[in-house]
Amino acid sequence: MSINCAWLSKLTKPINLKLNKNGQAYGLTVLAPIKKGHADKLRNTLAKIPPVDVDSPLANIPLTHNARFNVIDDLPFIGAPALYDHLQNQYLLFSCVFDTGNSNASSVEADLDAYLQQMFAAMPEDITKIWGHCVDFPEPLTLPAFQDFVKKYQISGGLFFADYPDNSAEQVRRSLFEQKQFIHFAIKAQDIKGSEPAQLKADFYAFYKTLANTPTPPAGSII
Repeated sequence: MSINCAWLSKLTKPINLKLNKNGQAYGLTVLAPIKKGHADKLRNTLAKIPPVDVDSPLANIPLTHNARFNVIDDLPFIGAPALYDHLQNQYLLFSCVFDTGNSNASSVEADLDAYLQQMFAAMPEDITKIWGHCVDFPEPLTLPAFQDFVKKYQISGGLFFADYPDNSAEQVRRSLFEQKQFIHFAIKAQDIKGSEPAQLKADFYAFYKTLANTPTPPAGSII
């Protein structure tokens, strides 16, 4: 399928993959045209996927910081002096931020291949259910074919901003978990009237020891 929308062609060719990386974080954006008559079917498929939960298939990909799917019907008109522009097709937007474990800008293609390999292993059926509604989706599905499909419709992130460019998803999850637990401890300590400083200190050390021995919660469990 030819994509004739001027704004999209400017985004897709050529792609400077280095713009998709900030520190060790990679920002992936994929804009794939949806097959005619498949947009509602795709919406129904996406509606059945847990959006933020340990049961989400994306939670099974350890490298993922955040990810989302969006169905785009058309372009909004933002007012003059902008001109009206319409899409000839509906599009599926997939955007995510994932870990690469390195800050080497020259490894961007290998970084993407590694992430797509994890995605392919974690959610092959969901990949077909979702992107199967898009033009050029490979059948039968293989890892190389899936990687080629994603790269075909990948667009440059431009000015990619990463909240945590130097921290892994697991490190961020751990920090949020400890922050949440400390807030609970602080509130509980304030509710105990008449506590002696020595007792508060003992309670804090006991809390700290318990926290240090508590495993990091799985992806999708901290909201």
